[in-house]
Amino acid sequence: MILNENSNLLDIGCGNGWVFFIAKKLGFKKLVGISWDRNQIAKISGRLNLDNLELLVGDVRQLDKINLSYKFDIVDLLKFLKKIY
Repeated sequence: MILNENSNLLDIGCGNGWVFFIAKKLGFKKLVGISWDRNQIAKISGRLNLDNLELLVGDVRQLDKINLSYKFDIVDLLKFLKKIY
């Protein structure tokens, strides 16, 4: 798979949003972050002013209830896995 300006990224358990800084530099088309922590979402939202960033508050164990209208080329869930193991 070749990643380019049409690539989409989903970050599950997006923490402080550092992945979005990298993805922005790489020119991703759409960035979506999901976290259960409203405070983290608010911090990311306040720090990053990106038109292509969508932040959602939700429980990743119930992804079927979160409306994701995109297909993703990359899914980052390392921070999520780190918390559960």
